[in-house]
Amino acid sequence: MASKISRRTVVKGVAAVGGAAALGPFFIGRANAQMKKMVFITPFKYLAGFMPVLNADTGGHFAKAGLDAEILPGNGAAQAVQQVLSGRAAIGRASSIDIVNAVGNQGAPLISFSTVKQSSPFFVTSHKDNPIDSPKDMVGKVIGITSSGGGTENLLDMMLEKNGIPHKSVERQVVGNAAGAFSLIEAGRIACYMPSTGSVVNLRETGQPIHAWNTDREVPMPGQIYFCSTETLEKNPEMLVSFLRGVRASLDEVRNADLKPVLTRIGDKYDLIGIKNLDLLAISAKAELDTWFEEGDANILRNVASRWDSITNAMVSLKLAKPVKASTLYTNKLVDQASA
Repeated sequence: MASKISRRTVVKGVAAVGGAAALGPFFIGRANAQMKKMVFITPFKYLAGFMPVLNADTGGHFAKAGLDAEILPGNGAAQAVQQVLSGRAAIGRASSIDIVNAVGNQGAPLISFSTVKQSSPFFVTSHKDNPIDSPKDMVGKVIGITSSGGGTENLLDMMLEKNGIPHKSVERQVVGNAAGAFSLIEAGRIACYMPSTGSVVNLRETGQPIHAWNTDREVPMPGQIYFCSTETLEKNPEMLVSFLRGVRASLDEVRNADLKPVLTRIGDKYDLIGIKNLDLLAISAKAELDTWFEEGDANILRNVASRWDSITNAMVSLKLAKPVKASTLYTNKLVDQASA
């Protein structure tokens, strides 16, 4: 059994990447003449939803594509963005909201070269006996958000304004993303909150009386994307194409597979959150998996223009981001090359 990646290993890994970066962006030495080093950072630890990349590593798909992959656990999308900007990681995963914000407001030289999760990861979740079924039901209520100024608060503001409700008129409270926050609804402290797919699956599978709907109903968006710096796109496109080939092979493997052995294999190397309850984790992973193919086979891993237009226009109109053209935030040329 492979040893799990510890926090100390990650710290050493980040330091090693930073020191080696001077030798050449992201191609930090070679395991042999064919293998190229690639560093990836998740937006938050090691979750089942990151299976496309984690399984690409543990299932040997990155190695077959010629990559010696190192996958680091992030601690929030902002950190993932900073690690890519600083050159400590070649590729990161984040939401489209994070990229619109980073490029539009900060002028960050970043670009999405693939969308892995096509739909929004967030669900407006309330009690089935007192459901919040639209933004209009939120008026006069306290709404739970994952973090102040984060993606869920941005989405809340966009949904309210779309329905003619001044976003500052609705009170909100930071409650996190965990399934346990549903107890705040039962206690009457909040009317609803906006957890991600895994937490909603957990609530449903444990029999909690929830009413939940995806925020795509109001503001369609690319859910989770793979991004890099524009410098990497220009100088190392072959590495990004190899990454996409490895991820696509990983998706092909798990699409109709029994996910328990796959998750077990991932858990043998990484500290996969939830692995102790393998049955529930497999159900959650299957729910995530379905969203990867939500725009049809022709759009697997592709950036869908209508989704980028939707989220960019919504953020700019609300002044959550400075004016920016959606078409400048993404490219599909590498997905096309990886599929050739």
